[in-house]
Amino acid sequence: MLKKADVCPCLQLDDLVSEDIKALCKMIKRYNEGISVGLVKNALMHSIIFMVSSSYERIEHAEVQTYSRPEVLTRRFFDLLLQYYQTERAASFYADRLCVIAKYLSTVIKQTTGYPLLSWVYDVVVLAAKRYLKTTSLTIQQVSEALNFSTPSSFVRFFRQRTGYTPLEYRNKV
Repeated sequence: MLKKADVCPCLQLDDLVSEDIKALCKMIKRYNEGISVGLVKNALMHSIIFMVSSSYERIEHAEVQTYSRPEVLTRRFFDLLLQYYQTERAASFYADRLCVIAKYLSTVIKQTTGYPLLSWVYDVVVLAAKRYLKTTSLTIQQVSEALNFSTPSSFVRFFRQRTGYTPLEYRNKV
């Protein structure tokens, strides 16, 4: 089911299933107090999940979209990027994990998305840094360590090159 949900994230439910799911959602909202509320809500949520799962099982094979090799590589690259961005920034790391050479992976990512592979890697690292700076009280050194930079000064330089601000300026101003 998850495989089909990945390649076909929008599912057209028939009217009966849709109405049943709406009714279950209303029931979930009604249960607010009592000893077994968690169990009831959990059971209702499982019912919804099973209904959606069974709807996916009825999808014809022809309806499931197939992806080209470059699209598959790109999707797998993004899966790896979200898993390893804190520790790995080299194209060769991702290429090795995908069993291709770095130049080929870089070309595929550029052709598929319109942006270079390292641009994606750096953008994800910058977004994580911004999130740390705005939502935590971690010091610049701690953020640098969390994102696996060799020194805080290399983190500051990296961040400034990509945002125009030092991490401290970003935390205080923006």
